Amino acid sequence: MAVFGAQVVVSLIFLSFLQKLCPIYSLGRWLLTRQGLVRYLHPTDDELKALSGNGQRSANGKKSRKTVNKGVQQNSTESFQVSRSVELHLSHAPLTPFDILPLRFYSEFIWVMDFTLTTAFVVTLTYIHEHFLSPHTNEYGLSSLWCFLLMLFSLKPLINIVSSYKISQNSGEVVLCCIFGFFFLISAMIILIIDDKTLEFHLVSAHDSFTESANQFLSKRELSVIGDGSLVTFRMVLAFISALVGALLTFPGVRVAKCHLDSLLIARDRPLLQMIMYADLLFPVFILSLWVPPISRTPLLGKVIPGTAVEISDSLFDLFRDVTIVSFIIVRMVLLRHRLQAYLNTACTKLEAIRKEAGKIYNTEIQGIVTQVFYYLCVVAVQLICPLTLIAATLLMNRSFTSANVAASPPAAAANVTDADSESLVNSVRANIQEFSLSLSELRSVFSSNLLQSVTSYFIWFFMYAWTVTTYFGIFYHTYLVRA
Repeated sequence: MAVFGAQVVVSLIFLSFLQKLCPIYSLGRWLLTRQGLVRYLHPTDDELKALSGNGQRSANGKKSRKTVNKGVQQNSTESFQVSRSVELHLSHAPLTPFDILPLRFYSEFIWVMDFTLTTAFVVTLTYIHEHFLSPHTNEYGLSSLWCFLLMLFSLKPLINIVSSYKISQNSGEVVLCCIFGFFFLISAMIILIIDDKTLEFHLVSAHDSFTESANQFLSKRELSVIGDGSLVTFRMVLAFISALVGALLTFPGVRVAKCHLDSLLIARDRPLLQMIMYADLLFPVFILSLWVPPISRTPLLGKVIPGTAVEISDSLFDLFRDVTIVSFIIVRMVLLRHRLQAYLNTACTKLEAIRKEAGKIYNTEIQGIVTQVFYYLCVVAVQLICPLTLIAATLLMNRSFTSANVAASPPAAAANVTDADSESLVNSVRANIQEFSLSLSELRSVFSSNLLQSVTSYFIWFFMYAWTVTTYFGIFYHTYLVRA
């Protein structure tokens, strides 16, 4: 039996699909251009002149010239002032694939969505293969590698966005990320020392199992064993990772809050949609409570589901918790179109705010305000999607570790070789393969599924917690501080 078996074949097939089909049929492109999103077009100079009565030139009375690269003939762009109170009615147009090509973070958004869909197919087929087609095999799950890569691809755009804040002139965004990073560091330290009876991560028991297995592994190789202080180091590593990811989730949470408030204005005459939006806002709190045994697991264990003879067990409760998280992700994906449209509508909102001010404004400023909203559409889409894909990847990884078989397979017996000339070479190759498989089995016994399941369960909870905290902070900020 091969070390990875049929999973290599499945991974290679879907890698080919990812390379060949995704440039043609892309989930990310479909979400942006096939959901009825409408962008607003900036007013032209002629429209602004007509609204202002007569066009006024800039203060120096000269025209600014815009140089076009690659030897194209120069075009003159006239700069003039119009009254801020001028009534502008922006025209709109549906999004097309050609419109979104030059947008910032367009390629990152497309890649994350396509890789998420591919990972979902790989994990599903791997689960079917392990549980139905070959239930007694002990192959190493490549689906966990796909999930880990999806986590990295989800964090990379968020890191790039924070980096863009760092190089900008306004350093307020970086300061806010640092403040929340320090806050989540303290929060993680407090959460990690809470007893499992209050928050059931089972990290202490998983660490004890890891220490015992690691000491056995090191003793066989006459190396120094792990001391008692490793639990503190283990918790500190988890706390620092949690703080870094929490800092990256600061502005995605604030963005969700702003889009939520703007979406409520769109759904003013749709009470059902408003109810779904409010439920989506409270859904994470319910999910977080599922890790608190006194109010979730303990009262339900041993009870019979009404209308059936099924008794609620630990595995059934874990399945219910995972299904709840999947439902939350689906609801957020359904509301994605409304939140993106709410963001695009901020072009009109910003112009309405300008109308309430006195004085004059240049035509290029008005055009820049409208254009900038559309230019950052994919940045907003990344901030709304990447936390979802991060939680989904961690959940899929947790499920793959939950169903993993930690028993090591015995080395296969060598078959009789009739060809005397090739017997030595074949036996040498088989010995190397068996040694490699045995080493992997020993490492797998050290990093057991119990340890990895506990760590991923903690990260699922903390990612949801960090995103929820920053979202509620964003609602408070945009409701009370900005309007004040």
